[in-house]
Amino acid sequence: MKTSRARFCISPLSDGEGSRDGAEHITRVLLYQRLKHAEEIVSYSEFCDRLSRKEVAPVYLFFGEEPFLMERALEKLIEVVVDPQLRDLTFSVFEADSVDQKSICSEARTVPFLAERRLVVVRKAHRLVLRSKTAPIGLYLENPCPTTCLVLVAAQMGERKKKEGRTEKLDRRRKLVSLALKHGVAVSFPGLKRSEIIQWIRAEVSRSGKTISPQAAAELHQLSGKNLSEVNNELQKAVAYVGGKERIEVGDVIAAVSDVHHETTYALADALADQDVVKALEVLENLIRDGEKPLGILWRIDWQFDRLYSARLMIDDGIKAQEVAGQLKVPPFYRQRFLGQVRKFTPERLRNLFHELVGTDLQLKSTGIDEKLLLEILIVKMCGEGKAIVQPARTG
Repeated sequence: MKTSRARFCISPLSDGEGSRDGAEHITRVLLYQRLKHAEEIVSYSEFCDRLSRKEVAPVYLFFGEEPFLMERALEKLIEVVVDPQLRDLTFSVFEADSVDQKSICSEARTVPFLAERRLVVVRKAHRLVLRSKTAPIGLYLENPCPTTCLVLVAAQMGERKKKEGRTEKLDRRRKLVSLALKHGVAVSFPGLKRSEIIQWIRAEVSRSGKTISPQAAAELHQLSGKNLSEVNNELQKAVAYVGGKERIEVGDVIAAVSDVHHETTYALADALADQDVVKALEVLENLIRDGEKPLGILWRIDWQFDRLYSARLMIDDGIKAQEVAGQLKVPPFYRQRFLGQVRKFTPERLRNLFHELVGTDLQLKSTGIDEKLLLEILIVKMCGEGKAIVQPARTG
C-alpha cells in the first residue's frame, strides 16, 4: 500500500506565497523566464556544444543558481582560450566589488601578447554599478575588444543588499543582461531538479568508467543534497570506495557516504524532536564549523522531516512501522532511531514545522540577514513550536 506524500520539500526557488517577499520572487521568476527564452540565452549543454566547435564570443554572462556548473563552464573556456604557456600574460580574474571598473576595462582592451585572445573574468558581476550611461563596463560592453573574451560571472543575480532598493536591483540585472547580449552570449545555470541531479550523477559516474544503479544514484542524491559541489564530493567517495568494481550499488553508497551525513542529520532531528534547543544549536554550530553551507543544513533538516512526515502518514494509514522504514529506505542500523523520532511528532506539528522551513528557505535566498542567525532563529522556533501540539503517537 502506498500513501501519497505531501510535497513539502524545499525547491530551488520557493514560491514566496503569503510572505512580504512574494512580489519580489514573482518578479524574479518572470524575469528569469523571459530571459530563459531569449534568443541568445543558452543552456550549459549548448554552451559546451558551441565551445567544442571553437565558437568563442567576445562577452559571456554566466548567471543562475548552480555555481558548480559555472566553474565547469569556466574551466572549459580556459582550456579553449588560454595558452597554458602564456597564462600569466593572457588570463586575469577580478572581483567586481573590490576593483575599479576602469581597471577591468583597461585589462580587457589590452591586446594579448603572443596570443590570439585574452581572457578576463569578472566574478560577482551582479554587483557592477551601471547607473550612469558613462559607466566604464557599460561603455565596454557597447563596443567589446575583439581579441578579448570577457566573462561576467553573476552567480547571485537574486542577491539582495540591505541598502539597495528592489527596483534598482531589478533594473541593474536587466541592464547587465541587455548589455551582455548586445555582442555576447548569456549562459543560464538554473538549479537542477531531483531527476536532473540523478541524471547528472549517472553521467559523472559514467565519465569515471563505471556505472551506478538507479537506486544508488537516488540514494546518493538523498544523502548529499542539491548542491552539485557537495554531490560531486560524495560521488567521488563512492567511486573510490568501490575500487575496481564496475558498478556502484546502494550498499556501496551507504557505506562510503552516509555515516557522517546520517549521524549529524539524526542528531539534529533528535534534538528538535526532544525540543532540546541547547543540543540543537550545538549540532548546528558543529555543522557550520565543519564547513556546511546554510542551505545545505536547511536541506538536511527538510529531507529528514519530509521522511518523518511520510512515515507518520503511512503508519496512521495502518502500515507497519518496519515496513514503512523499508519503503523509505532507512538504513537498518538507523531504523529504531528513525521510528523513535516518528513517535514524537503528529502530522499537525510537522506541517507547522514545514511552514518555518519554507519561510527560512525564502529568507536565506532573498535577504541580506546573517545566514547563521536565520538558522539559529529557525532552531529556536522549531524547538518551541511543538510544545502546545506535540503528542506521542502510535507507530504500529
